[in-house]
Amino acid sequence: MDSSPDTHAMAAPVSLLLNLSDRQAAETVPCRIDIRYALALELDGRMRM
Repeated sequence: MDSSPDTHAMAAPVSLLLNLSDRQAAETVPCRIDIRYALALELDGRMRM
């Protein structure tokens, strides 16, 4: 997973909502389509950040 500031910015709300660590949230974002949809990310399987 990318460690850019954008990645961390997107993972922060996920970590709070799902009670995950920052690392767990960063790993969860590309895997869960509901989170990708909520963050307005591409849903076609490619993760571009």
